[in-house]
Order: sequence, then structure tokens, then C-alpha cells
Amino acid sequence: MRSLGSVTTGFNRWVAVPTAPPGNSVVATFQLSLGLSWTLQTVLFKPPNMFMGYNNGQPYWRFVAATASDLHVLRPTTILGYSAPFVPVSVDSFRFFVDSQSRSVQGIKVSSYEIPMVDRTG
Repeated sequence: MRSLGSVTTGFNRWVAVPTAPPGNSVVATFQLSLGLSWTLQTVLFKPPNMFMGYNNGQPYWRFVAATASDLHVLRPTTILGYSAPFVPVSVDSFRFFVDSQSRSVQGIKVSSYEIPMVDRTG
């Protein structure tokens, strides 16, 4: 893996996914600053629903905050040979948002990486 840099942003703010050479994948990890009221709500009830919207549109995925430090594929490689119905989504931009009235979410650090892929079919 090679670092493509990091950016610190807030919730409800769009972040552009960095580019990598053709054939390489782009992955990211996230550090979420969620604040004390988020922690209290999580202990007493359950955590608020967090979502990741992508590509400046309406689609979004539910995001599990406990997985934030794991690698998340944002741009899969194009050389894996997926059949058309199974091609993974390529994310050009994204934002995190929460569906509750909680104001406890404070910030996000996004660290992006490039993973070189080798085409062994040719």
C-alpha cells in the first residue's frame, strides 16, 4: 500500500476520492471524532444510524462506526474481470451523515491508500 494522503473534514461535507494509476485500487480508513454524547447514547440506548452518501447523489450505505479503522474499498481495480452485473461501485466522492438530531459528531480524518494490482491474465 502507498499513502495517497489524508484529509480532516466534518460530517455532511463532501470529500473527493484521490486518483491512482489505472488498474490500482483506492482504499481508505476513517477516524471518527464522535464526542461524549455519542458515547453516552451508545451505552444507554444504541448508536445513532450513520450513513455514507456517495458520488454527489442520493444513494447511500449504512456505515458501522466500529469498522471505521478497517480498510474500505472506494475505487476497486478494473483488472479483476468482474461480469457486468457484479462490477463494484467506484466512489468518486462521499460524505458521512447521521440520521438523528445528535450534534455530538465532531469530525472525520480520512486516510487514503493506493493498492497496486497485477494483471496475471496476460
